[in-house]
Amino acid sequence: MLTEQKLRKIYIRHGENTFQDEYIFKSIIEDLLSKAPEYNLLMLSIQHQIPVLVMTQVSGIGDLESVQNIIEHLLKSEDWTEKTAKVAVDYFIYAKFEQKIYSFVDVKKSKNISCIKTSLAIILACVAIYGCKVLIDIGTTTIHNMISSVKEFKAEDKKEINLSNTEQALSNTLTAFEQYAAQAVLGDKVAQYSLGIYYYYGSEYGYGITQNYSEALRWFRAAADQDYADAQVSLGQCYYYGHGVERDLSQAKYWIELAVNQNHAEAISFMKIIDRTLVLENGSADEQFALAMLLYNDDNNDGLTQNYKEAVLFFASAAAKNHKEAQQKLGDCYFYGHGLPQDIDLASQWYAAAKESTTP
Repeated sequence: MLTEQKLRKIYIRHGENTFQDEYIFKSIIEDLLSKAPEYNLLMLSIQHQIPVLVMTQVSGIGDLESVQNIIEHLLKSEDWTEKTAKVAVDYFIYAKFEQKIYSFVDVKKSKNISCIKTSLAIILACVAIYGCKVLIDIGTTTIHNMISSVKEFKAEDKKEINLSNTEQALSNTLTAFEQYAAQAVLGDKVAQYSLGIYYYYGSEYGYGITQNYSEALRWFRAAADQDYADAQVSLGQCYYYGHGVERDLSQAKYWIELAVNQNHAEAISFMKIIDRTLVLENGSADEQFALAMLLYNDDNNDGLTQNYKEAVLFFASAAAKNHKEAQQKLGDCYFYGHGLPQDIDLASQWYAAAKESTTP
């Protein structure tokens, strides 16, 4: 996934305020994008408050005055050139509006490029109106040829154009969603994943389409089958939450594990949630108590952060199975108000249950 797409995903999941909190946002970037080629540029952007400036000052993709003011502000520092400033600002413009203002990828102009753009626009419009099956009639080979032709140039054409001009010509006619749909049916795993994101979040997050977990699942699976780690994580989460499919923790773990094998940061974090859930729902009383103690105690050596509320869940589950020590600890939680409201009467009841319990 491209860096700007990851930033967009962070924006969708965590909201605009996250970009305005330097400490939190920096931590997220360190976790998710530390290996990205753009990592140093992103950290420099945070240092110069570009995320904050874009989120608070830029009202829309057409607010060029505010964008230019930000760039002029950056150029007062020796850390920035005009090009790097525009690239950095564009990352956060994309995160907020899912569109870019600038582009520095140049291609040569083909004599028939306007014809090709028109043809692509017509095809993508057909997809929007009649559905993706229309591409079967057109023929994927023809479409591939046209897309390839956009990237070609003749030797005699020396004049360079900005790729954003081509992109803008299409976006004037078609939405990003429709473009993703066309690319997805051609097997583009990034487009398949992006299409899944559109369906997963729907209009609730400003995508302008009806939320559809089943369709999201379909496209996540298509991309996950191509070993795309972001899609594997999303597919695993669908199985975990039961979105678009019957809840299945074993399937959730299977897909998340595939992404973990690719050192995907979010997958590694989510695998811990799955493992705990498996213990909570299927573990023995001893397993539940052991995990509860790790969560209850403030011991950084075990790799778990102290979490009273979560510990209470595991104590309660083990206590319900007549586990003596779990009943005692659950009484402690009620007595001291650890992870739940203090309640001396309930604490006394669990202490009494522990005394009467015959289970270790």
